Amino acid sequence: MSKVSYKVGEYNNGDGILPKGSFRISPSGAAKFFTEKRNWYGENLLGEPKKFKGSSSSAIGNLVHNAAEIVAECQIHNETYDSEKLAQASEDYINSLDDDELYDTSVIRQHWRNMAEPLIKEFVVGTNTLMTEEFMAHELLNGIYVGGSMDAVVSSSPTDTWEDALAGKEVGQLTVRDWKTSGSLVSSMNWAYTIQAYIYAYLLRQKGVNITQVELCFTIRPTKTLPVRTRRFVKPFNDTEYTYIEGILKLIAESVQCFQNYEDLQYLLACDYRLKKNDIPLP
Repeated sequence: MSKVSYKVGEYNNGDGILPKGSFRISPSGAAKFFTEKRNWYGENLLGEPKKFKGSSSSAIGNLVHNAAEIVAECQIHNETYDSEKLAQASEDYINSLDDDELYDTSVIRQHWRNMAEPLIKEFVVGTNTLMTEEFMAHELLNGIYVGGSMDAVVSSSPTDTWEDALAGKEVGQLTVRDWKTSGSLVSSMNWAYTIQAYIYAYLLRQKGVNITQVELCFTIRPTKTLPVRTRRFVKPFNDTEYTYIEGILKLIAESVQCFQNYEDLQYLLACDYRLKKNDIPLP
């Protein structure tokens, strides 16, 4: 029986892993604490619905990510990749979006496969991927965690295994790899993506896995005049980056703790005067 699931959207979000009632800082949303502060507090601590619910681009991203993960997992488990099974699972996913006005399924069908193929050829095939989509968490303060699932960890040594890395054995250079899709040309690793990748590397270090760099591997949607393109961006992860991201995580965690413990300060933390608690009715 195959150890690889082909179903699109089966991501490990840590459900049931963290203690009930705990708060989780998401690596993918950490940068929004600084750039979209009111929305971040609203969605994470005030129970407000998330503003982003999905799009054709995010669906393409899900399909491309799923394809890359499946090929990598087949390599890890020495299984033969089943292209027909992947195609059917992908079509089932697209069919599930047909009646949702957020998605243009004709655009999704047009692009996802052509974007997935070069990403897999350049950043999965021929790479020693040690693991994919594994949830990791670390408690920053009592009941406040940072946790998430990274796309992949790869090694420069073709013989390394994930068990070797976890056991602290001598291994090659270990890299956190994030597969990304984009609708336009990407020229650099932006701050939000950098923070996300650094958090994954930080989580791995808590497990004793010595990550020395992070990288983003992009596949870019074609235009009327340009074909699908790929881009790869790499940044080191050493003690300086570790200290930097640890400081950011502690800042978020202590802000969450303050928000939970001091109701009168919530409006200041969320930068929204309408949340101020006083005797004067708010409009």
